[in-house]
Amino acid sequence: MSVASRLFDFSAPAVRTDAVGYTHAKYAQYTRLSQHIYTQILQIFDAFELPYYLFAGSALGYVRNGTMLPWIDDLDVILFEEHIPYFEAEVVPFLKACGFNCFAPRQFQGGGFHILAMQQGGKRDLTIPFSDGTDVSVPWAQVDVFYTTVDENGFLRNPRGWGLYDKKDVPADWVAPGVEVELEGWKTRLFSKYEEDILKEYGDVLNNVVVASHGRVFLNRPNMKWDDFEADFRAVVAETTAEHPPCCDAGHLQAFTARPGQLYMSEPRQSFDAIVAQILQAGASELHLAEGDQTFWVMDLKRLFPSLRIRAVFGNEREAYRAVHLRSFIDDVSCEDPDLLAKYEACLAQIARLDQGDIGAVGAESVS
Repeated sequence: MSVASRLFDFSAPAVRTDAVGYTHAKYAQYTRLSQHIYTQILQIFDAFELPYYLFAGSALGYVRNGTMLPWIDDLDVILFEEHIPYFEAEVVPFLKACGFNCFAPRQFQGGGFHILAMQQGGKRDLTIPFSDGTDVSVPWAQVDVFYTTVDENGFLRNPRGWGLYDKKDVPADWVAPGVEVELEGWKTRLFSKYEEDILKEYGDVLNNVVVASHGRVFLNRPNMKWDDFEADFRAVVAETTAEHPPCCDAGHLQAFTARPGQLYMSEPRQSFDAIVAQILQAGASELHLAEGDQTFWVMDLKRLFPSLRIRAVFGNEREAYRAVHLRSFIDDVSCEDPDLLAKYEACLAQIARLDQGDIGAVGAESVS
């Protein structure tokens, strides 16, 4: 058995999805869905000209091969203390108005902020049906903003002890002015000396492999070259993973022809696999989802059926904001609660301000 194969459960369906990642993976994952959310959050940071820096595990993958690690399920950024009042007064309220869940970490009040989306509930291990007998968890999209100060010796420190820099003496002059890089299709800012910082925090990441997230270690292989592990990992994924659910193959999707006006309405708790099977069988050109949790699958549904029209439904705030953040893949929405529908539309109005550049001048004036 290869080293990388230990990260997968081969008794489960092996499918790459946008929402979940690899359905047979044992580790926490970086997904196309979370990438889609991170792009939106960083777009807001940039519109307000917030001087943040991506660091820690989020930058580790860039040092290795210029990409995000497959097992990074959050982004970590630092924000210096002089920018905290502006962030809390201007940026956090706008994020909340756009439907993001923003709050200070309970044990580290004053140490920074969590910014979350794609939460199904209050626990990470809640599941949705993927196929017959198989449920999967959708990773939260999470950005952690760590407040950062500089001590009398010129080292970075984290107020309230939340972060890495109370444990390592990292020079503050490694940070500014930073370097702009492109990571997974979006632009972000790393430390000026990001390689030195990663080596200081994690050691020799080119010759040691650790797969870990949120305090849990999935694999630890010291003295293993990253290039060797990456080649092994990619081979395992290529050999075991399909790009389509169990009900079909690439031929079925290529031969699919939608019938104009043909509607399929999903059923409550229906799995993703069963929804895809019914779309294929009915020749559906339009899909109405039965419940808010099925909205998690809209990126995958549009990937498999690009012309499919999708109506999402929501019955609570979390589901409404999920529909807001996945608006690029949704053609219409349905909600029986007029007050909840008004909140959804208010979020869209705030995002329209962002798209039109209405908040840029505010951001530039406040930072300067």
